[in-house]
Amino acid sequence: MSVGMRLVEFRLRRQPKALRSPEAIQEALAKTPPREAPVPRSLHKRCEVKESVVDGFPVTTLTPRRGGTGCRLIYLHGGAYVNGIVAAHWWLIAAIIKKTGATVIVPSYGLAPRYTAADAYPFLERVYADAVADGAPVYLAGDSAGGALALGLAIHLRDKPLPPPAALFLFSPWLDASMSNPDAKALVKKDAMLDIPGLAWCGRKWAGDENVHDPLVSPIFDTLKDLPPTFIYQGGHDVLLADVEKFAAKAKAAGLPLTVRIEPKGFHVYMGAVFTPESRKVVREVASVMARKCPPA
Repeated sequence: MSVGMRLVEFRLRRQPKALRSPEAIQEALAKTPPREAPVPRSLHKRCEVKESVVDGFPVTTLTPRRGGTGCRLIYLHGGAYVNGIVAAHWWLIAAIIKKTGATVIVPSYGLAPRYTAADAYPFLERVYADAVADGAPVYLAGDSAGGALALGLAIHLRDKPLPPPAALFLFSPWLDASMSNPDAKALVKKDAMLDIPGLAWCGRKWAGDENVHDPLVSPIFDTLKDLPPTFIYQGGHDVLLADVEKFAAKAKAAGLPLTVRIEPKGFHVYMGAVFTPESRKVVREVASVMARKCPPA
């Protein structure tokens, strides 16, 4: 574990867990309604930034001014479905653009409890359809709740008359919104950010009228058949590790082409600390996978 990772985890542990309980989440949302962090100036300098609206929701498209490959990556941010995009998401997106040359599309899906999974997928399908319209390879990526949503989108698209995603990159994905895996309890003390009761509440709100075990809410309950190559990057100090391990076993049995990289002492979405060697390693592998279909310009 690098010095940078240790410092970040130390700082995280000095703060109360934001998702420790339903009451804490509701209190935080009441005080500060969800807001979207703006695109940093550094990304405006490096990319052409296009803001658009699809089905009533904002979509930000970042195209490199130099060194673009023509490939596209749709990035779905985390935040337990109740929080908008934050600065660390933009840092990770910037690192991916710099290393891959991809155009990155960032949809701002509606957040719970006002919106649910049922609202997200028609919107995301439209965003995806626009992205693949000219035949360029399109990848899906996301962190935490966004990682689950990326996988859920691949499941949603499986029977649609659209080309499948080229691959999925899932960063500390939240694969079971019910948080019902008993093995997760042993990881709570190691996790500096997450706790089971708060996550379970968010998961129920995101499910809305659907069952929280629906694969479009909790992708671990899908058959996992006929899905694109999937790459998961997960930390060992993360309560979501239990479901990643469970998912990996199920995926292997289903024949899903899956690669799982576990950073033994990594915290939740550790790759968001882009100044660390652990994060840079993840981004390099993402770039290596994408280079197979998106050679540098």
